[in-house]
Amino acid sequence: MPFLIEDRLAHLDTAVRRMLPGINCFLSAVDVVMAEVDHANSDDQAYIQPDHFNGTYNITGSKLGMDFYNFHRLLKTIPGYGITPVIGPDMASVTGSRTPFFADFFTGGGDKAVDRITFHQWLDKLGIAARMGLKAVLRQDFYAGSYALIDTDTFEPLPDYWLTVLYKSLVGDAVFSVEASVDNTTIRAYAHCTKPSNSYGYVPGSVTMYFLLPTDNTTSISFPQFPGQPVDVFWLTPVGRLTSKTVALNNNPIKLVNNTLPELKPYRMERSTVTFPGKSFGFLVFPEADVAACSSHSHKVRTLARGLSPCYLRIGGTTGDTLTFLPTGHGTVDSSRALTGATWDAANRFVQDVNWKLIFGLNVLKRKDGHWDPYNSKRLLEYTKAKGYHLAGLELGNEPDIFLGQHNTTVSASQLGRDYYNFKKLLQSTPGYETTQIIGPDMTSVTRSGKYLTDFLRAGGDKAVDRITFHHYYTNGHTAHLSDFTSTKLMDTLVSYIHAGIDVSKHTNPHTPLWLGETSSCHHGGASGMSDRYVAGFLWLDKLGIAARMGLKGVLRQDFYAGTYGLIDHRTFDPLPDYWLTVLYKRLVEGAVLSVNTNVGNSTIRAYAHCTKRSTSYGYVPGSVTMYFLLPTDTTASINFPQFPGQHVDVFWLTPVDGLTSKKVSLNGKLLTLVNGQLPHLSPKTVTTGSVTVPGKSFGFIVIPHANAAACKSHTHVPIIG
Repeated sequence: MPFLIEDRLAHLDTAVRRMLPGINCFLSAVDVVMAEVDHANSDDQAYIQPDHFNGTYNITGSKLGMDFYNFHRLLKTIPGYGITPVIGPDMASVTGSRTPFFADFFTGGGDKAVDRITFHQWLDKLGIAARMGLKAVLRQDFYAGSYALIDTDTFEPLPDYWLTVLYKSLVGDAVFSVEASVDNTTIRAYAHCTKPSNSYGYVPGSVTMYFLLPTDNTTSISFPQFPGQPVDVFWLTPVGRLTSKTVALNNNPIKLVNNTLPELKPYRMERSTVTFPGKSFGFLVFPEADVAACSSHSHKVRTLARGLSPCYLRIGGTTGDTLTFLPTGHGTVDSSRALTGATWDAANRFVQDVNWKLIFGLNVLKRKDGHWDPYNSKRLLEYTKAKGYHLAGLELGNEPDIFLGQHNTTVSASQLGRDYYNFKKLLQSTPGYETTQIIGPDMTSVTRSGKYLTDFLRAGGDKAVDRITFHHYYTNGHTAHLSDFTSTKLMDTLVSYIHAGIDVSKHTNPHTPLWLGETSSCHHGGASGMSDRYVAGFLWLDKLGIAARMGLKGVLRQDFYAGTYGLIDHRTFDPLPDYWLTVLYKRLVEGAVLSVNTNVGNSTIRAYAHCTKRSTSYGYVPGSVTMYFLLPTDTTASINFPQFPGQHVDVFWLTPVDGLTSKKVSLNGKLLTLVNGQLPHLSPKTVTTGSVTVPGKSFGFIVIPHANAAACKSHTHVPIIG
């Protein structure tokens, strides 16, 4: 019956086209591709599962390894096949009596031949495979036998087909540990970044979790880490019994519509607890999760990150002292916080891609007999070295002076100093880490906790740290006012704060560089509607000026994106005013800090001067000078440079688009935005009159390209912004 045949082929064509995107691309945590048509009843089965030879062909693991090696060499000599991946040895099993065959295969030459290693309950298998670092799963079969994705008689899609389509539509790269609150301990759970999707509108930062409920118990799942956030539910249940060939998505049976795949729509819930029947499975997507490791996959985020290069990325903070490194992670629900190998891989790939350097904070609260227990940190170091990743620095603990309030425990300053000293000895004796910088102790405050820092240094910390760090925020984000951001009195408090750090460290570590190891305008996540707006630039630019003037060598900004004090919007990933300000600082400022002698018509103006960063794009040469100014009042100012008579200046002046709380900023009157997904040139306005007039409540940079300043003809150091 031709009609029936055509109808079947239409079903098959629709199914194949939907599966094709996974054939050649690694698009998810594990790539789901179709294995060969089943050869279970053919004579060449031996070539598919060589450990089943049972002596029939008298081929050992070693001989097969050599065969693979020769095959690999053969491909190299055939035009068009030189880079064709060799995949094998397609073992039936790698456990028990088959293990020696597998090992012999590699020692016999297979290790030099194969580009993909292969060996032979579906959703759980995908979860475990991804969690343990496998890069592909070849499903047996697309159609054949009784384990296919589509029915061999009718070509109708079977339940595993729809499950596979959802997996490929929703599951992205990074693999996470799962922390969910459930009332059923037999549940199995996995989590990944969500695959960005035009059809669903999911953006980088979203998280996909999938669950299997293998018992009859109805289960309620809650997600305290995503309070009040919406969740999209894709839950699959059988139509009828467990042996049903038909499956329902959110209680709606799924079937082709006019030989076309239907839109697999989620059910959106606006609460953080969901309930599901036993013996079912499905996917939950958190579109507003805003998980950093998932956002890093965004092209826009990477483009913006490259714009800040070179730069440090510090991964640390309060949560760092609750983390456990698990090279493979886990797939069952667990209340512990885990850093999986896959997440660590994603972070390292990100910094490599954007040319940043990574600083990581180890968990100092892993303790044994009153001392820091390095066992888990050693696992991380071993994994990192094996992967070939580079760490620019390591921290040990975060804000130890407030552990009692944060973690309901304490570590004395003297004990922490001894822990750091032992940490230093550990790194010096660990191949690959002998010169790794130790950064710490990441104090909350050097004014309230000055004695803690003193005792830490005297107990051994002085011999351990290569950078002394303390944190700084001007005020509490929950109580901040708009006027705080332009308050010169508040700005000046940073001077006495840094002096306190210098006074403590000079007795034991006079030559150890000081860093602001974590800093922004307001603590407690920032000030809503202010700390991520144009007005935040006053405190940020002034902090950079004061830090450089007082000799600090590093300023680590909190955050690249997160909370309400990030450099980019954590929802849209659009650059915020402080991003553009930071880019200009990094492009224009380098070298010695200079005294400022300006003639201005506004006594409240704040001014700083440095050598100009040598630049091929702007053509600035050694001897150039960069000055930057903040006008915290409404008064317009005229700035003159009598020490540079007759010279033109380049002006990079930033103003808000629509008031101090604007999220958009203009450079010399032109709105700053990405152009075709790339950063614009950031062109200056050249002024030849010798006087620059700028509006009140604004800030910017002025470069004197031909200043010919003697101090700027050789390089010295200004703070590194991380």
